[in-house]
Amino acid sequence: MAKQHLLRVHISTISATCCSTRMVHAPGADRSPRAYRSAALTATQRIHLAPYRSGLASTYVTQSASRHGYPAALLGEGHPEASPHAWEDTTDSASTLIETAKGKVISLRKDSASPRPHNMVHYGLQGNAGASMSARHDGEEPLAWIEGVSPGSNLPGSEMLPEWQSLWEFANKWEHPRWKARGHEARASGHGGGDFFVLEDFARAVLGEQPSPIDIYDAVTWISITPLSAESVANNGAAIDVPDFRSGRP
Repeated sequence: MAKQHLLRVHISTISATCCSTRMVHAPGADRSPRAYRSAALTATQRIHLAPYRSGLASTYVTQSASRHGYPAALLGEGHPEASPHAWEDTTDSASTLIETAKGKVISLRKDSASPRPHNMVHYGLQGNAGASMSARHDGEEPLAWIEGVSPGSNLPGSEMLPEWQSLWEFANKWEHPRWKARGHEARASGHGGGDFFVLEDFARAVLGEQPSPIDIYDAVTWISITPLSAESVANNGAAIDVPDFRSGRP
């Protein structure tokens, strides 16, 4: 019954905080902030060829206060990009709220400039009968709580309030079979094991051994958030329609 209960959890909110490595430019490439914005908006114009909406996205950004520090340390204070004015048309952090067609809400923060200890990703998941949070740094464990499985409850009559459990306490029962069988290989491959099965599935799809688990419609929907966010920022955080790329396909 406990496993069935977990599968019935209704996801209502997802949050994620991401950072990435700094961009590397080809020699002679236009690296100006306006070039980035122009490319993003051009992609947005292409995206709006898809007429049906699958959700809404709204993005707000911070001013750039940190980006000049990296080229200053790497290239010297006299370098043109070491000046704060070189980055005045860019941002340090972008926060996007996404409402899906089914009424779920995703909070996404992207920051590749603000100085802080390393934290590649931080996820939070909230449902109507459970919640989870990823670790914030290497010294923490990911946490989870499931109604009827974990200690405590918010419901009337409960003798104790909800208490988090280590996510690893659920691993023996619910961890994916592929990760159980080959998780040690994935972890040894680097990057926390996050690329191992993705690359394996891609290779098998290219070889014709299986369909790609991420099709072209998934891919274009995911990447569309970038140019749609640029359009939202250009319109003072206005909510922008996310096209339904699957609509009308054969």
